Amino acid sequence: MLVVCYTNHALDQFLEGISKFLEDGIIRVGGRCKNPALEQYMLSKKRQWDNPTLRTQFFHLRRGIGQLQTNMEEKSAFLKELETRFTSPELLLPVITNSETPYFFHSKDLYKKADPKSNEALMFKWLTQTYRNRRSNQNDIGIIRQLMDWRVSEIKAKNALFRAYANEERVDAFGLFGKLKTTRQYRFLSDVRLFREAEQWPLINDVNEVIRLGYNEAVAIELLVNNNLATIRQEHNRVRTANPDKELANVRLPETSAATASAGEDEEMDISDFKNDEDENRMLVDTNILDEGFVTQKKQTTKKDGTKKSQNWFNPEILPSFINYITVAPPMIETEANAVNDIWELPLQSRWRLYQYWIEKVRDVINVELKNLEDEYSENVKRLTELRSLADVSILKAAKVVGMTTTGAAKHQKHFDLEF
Repeated sequence: MLVVCYTNHALDQFLEGISKFLEDGIIRVGGRCKNPALEQYMLSKKRQWDNPTLRTQFFHLRRGIGQLQTNMEEKSAFLKELETRFTSPELLLPVITNSETPYFFHSKDLYKKADPKSNEALMFKWLTQTYRNRRSNQNDIGIIRQLMDWRVSEIKAKNALFRAYANEERVDAFGLFGKLKTTRQYRFLSDVRLFREAEQWPLINDVNEVIRLGYNEAVAIELLVNNNLATIRQEHNRVRTANPDKELANVRLPETSAATASAGEDEEMDISDFKNDEDENRMLVDTNILDEGFVTQKKQTTKKDGTKKSQNWFNPEILPSFINYITVAPPMIETEANAVNDIWELPLQSRWRLYQYWIEKVRDVINVELKNLEDEYSENVKRLTELRSLADVSILKAAKVVGMTTTGAAKHQKHFDLEF
């Protein structure tokens, strides 16, 4: 006899009543039973897996599905990170270490540490400073501005600042102003001819113009290193044209260190795991495997030597000044990227666009990989359902009363030769 009810609650009531006059021969299909008195009749309790071939196939297929689930979750996490438009260089390794690119010689080391004493990657320096070994000093511009406010010409202020650095003297606006008034070495510095070495500092008017475009001072100063105002405006307009309605990205800054978690090795699974496995964890009953209790391997956050794997590839003090501009930059097109030879020769705005091109390329690859994993996953789930169905056929046919919901009946009709 087949008992089919619309709800699990009604099914449990019917089967509990039948069990009062029929102690053996009842099978309850489905994993949503809330009645403890019916647990002994659950299909999962009756399943024997006596066929060693089916048992072996099921074991390997289930483990394979668990690994596919882990891989899909990992790929999905990668895509989520890529969607922030600010991602770690490790995730971009397929493109920055691609030997077929014209800039390979310069990009292949971007994932490495820029300084052995910190975790800051060379990639971050490439994104935020023009010169590989030197960052512009925003404090210098502050000193020059202050001296100009005290009626010192810009050229003389820069010459004085350079002289102080050359003399290895303490550098501050008040001290320099005093030297300009009292010290012969400073008093007679030219205010019409700039020292060649002092040309490293941009014109204050240019800094102000870049700030008016919407950049903060730290970024404006760095943009003007080895670059001109016209080029900066051109790149800025390119961003506005590509994203006319896009505001600065609201990107949550990545955490400075990764949380660690212990990942134990998979325990050996024996025949009891198959006999006692709850139906709610089985694909035959509920095929939404991602929401079920399959044991998957936890992603390691420690290196093989047991040390913590840090995600702090950036400088958390500098990043807030740059991240919004990096994330709104439109990606280069392929022809532009292929025309780049030395990535360090690019101005910062072009670097941000090349960086977004890399992110786009990796995202396309991962999307294809994820689609292939999903297809394989679906096929394996179907196969797992068939294997479990084969193991359950003899049990259901031998039962006197089989109870299931209408949903369960629709699922099982194609698997079991029952007259519904």
